[in-house]
Amino acid sequence: MIQSFKTRKKQLIIHESDLNECETLEIISKSLETLEFQGNSKIQSLRLYCPKLKNLPKELISHQDFHEIRIKENQFINDLLPNLSDLKDLKNIYLTNVKLSTFPTFIKKSLLTLEILDISKNSIDRIPSYFANASSLKRLILDNNPLTNFDFKREDFEDLNYLSLDAIPFNEEQLSEIKREFNLI
Repeated sequence: MIQSFKTRKKQLIIHESDLNECETLEIISKSLETLEFQGNSKIQSLRLYCPKLKNLPKELISHQDFHEIRIKENQFINDLLPNLSDLKDLKNIYLTNVKLSTFPTFIKKSLLTLEILDISKNSIDRIPSYFANASSLKRLILDNNPLTNFDFKREDFEDLNYLSLDAIPFNEEQLSEIKREFNLI
């Protein structure tokens, strides 16, 4: 079940009782800056569409069954990243259009379980070599990042069935090699 909150307030307090039988929590707000959570969380997925949100309560996301984080269009991602640092065993990570300039280090803790990674529309110019250990990765979306290279091979991602590299400034030779390596059209 999805529980959605839409608010125009700058502060939102969510209580454990607001999330009964909720697997996915979705918060949509152009003005929300502060989020508080009271109680114990059992959500498995958090979706944030809040450009001004500056905090993320660890109590909401730091439990064993949490497996998906989606943050879209947030200008304070560097304030949120420290609260993501304890997350591990995530299956899906979506950090789109959040002004990331480097590859988030918290992803490293989920490399063996990660199935979907979408870090499109950011300013990431390099993907670290340790990312080749994402052996369960099925979908990788890197669109609209100023990547200078993609030094990975097909065998690095055996389960990968979708790779998107739209609007990345690769030269023709680089792009042809990547397409050939990953059987892209």
